[in-house]
Amino acid sequence: MKPVARKHHFVPQCYLKGFTKHREKPKLFVVDLKRRNHFETAPENVAAIRDFHSIEAEGHPIDAIESGLADFESELAKALARTIAANEIQSEEDRIYLLNLSGIPSFFVAWSIGAIRLGLVAVPM
Repeated sequence: MKPVARKHHFVPQCYLKGFTKHREKPKLFVVDLKRRNHFETAPENVAAIRDFHSIEAEGHPIDAIESGLADFESELAKALARTIAANEIQSEEDRIYLLNLSGIPSFFVAWSIGAIRLGLVAVPM
């Protein structure tokens, strides 16, 4: 049985890696406006909240959404790599993955509001 994913990214890591200089050892320059400081860190440490996509729904594992997103992001990473290498979208399947990437933020806003209203997730305070 695979372990339950706890660190949930609301921006895919493969997308964040596109903003780094070195793909082998990626680092992002992060500005924290709240604390008024800046630092460098790996994409895995950015745009993530513990248990953000967790659900409590009968018949589904707590990390069902995160697992589904991980599968999507794996294919998205391949589509991004092919598109960057060719400097154009290579297939209709890649186009669909890239279009879905642009819809992720609006999906999660809508999903989060719905999940909170249904009591599927607790809002951290």
